[in-house]
Amino acid sequence: MDGQPEGDISEYVIRYINPRKHVKAYIDKDLRPHKSRRTLMNYRQIQANINVVKTADGSSIVKIGKTNVLCGVYVELVAPEDKTLNRGLIEVKTSVSDLSRLSSYVEEHVLNLPHCTSVLERLYSSVIDTNALSLNKGKMVWLVSIQIMCHKYDGGFWDSAVLAVYLALKTVKIPVMEYDEESKKFFMKGDLTIPMPLNYCPVSTTFGLFEGKLFTDLTLEEEVVVDTCITVITDKELILTFDKR
Repeated sequence: MDGQPEGDISEYVIRYINPRKHVKAYIDKDLRPHKSRRTLMNYRQIQANINVVKTADGSSIVKIGKTNVLCGVYVELVAPEDKTLNRGLIEVKTSVSDLSRLSSYVEEHVLNLPHCTSVLERLYSSVIDTNALSLNKGKMVWLVSIQIMCHKYDGGFWDSAVLAVYLALKTVKIPVMEYDEESKKFFMKGDLTIPMPLNYCPVSTTFGLFEGKLFTDLTLEEEVVVDTCITVITDKELILTFDKR
């Protein structure tokens, strides 16, 4: 049983019958309701590994506490529908493994993957230098497909996903292509590659606001009861994205 019981089994009962009251009892003391006894602005341990998916062009896995997020990046040369844009294409897909066993309420209202996916796609469309992904004035462009899966969830998806995508992108090597005027086709220039062109190094920090108190790196237990979640994604002093939900 986590925490300092209010009286034998009472804390255990309150935690499941009235989770908001349970969290409030600790937040009021500037503590978190877990065994770690984190203070309000302390982060959980962060672990990361790269090149974990051999079939992907770039990949990583990030663990924040008990949350595990896997990212695979795939690059493909495509002919864009609008050749006047003269820039590469970015698409982001997110999913949650059945192993997470999340309730429909958590998936729809806490995680809200459609909204998160949209924000991440806009973010990485500016983080990645899409102009550098266009070949021969937009005749062909690189499509960067970013696939994110949460295998185990205990809060902090946004922070985990932003880091996982960035680390995966850093491992991508894009083939150098050359255009043959005679055949009107692109060919790989030997084994030459270039790194994924990146404009920024995004760092995501999510805060919870609970009855006037601000704290960071929320667990799922905290995400469910907070009044507001705020995610700020920065590169040093530059704010790239701000999301309130």
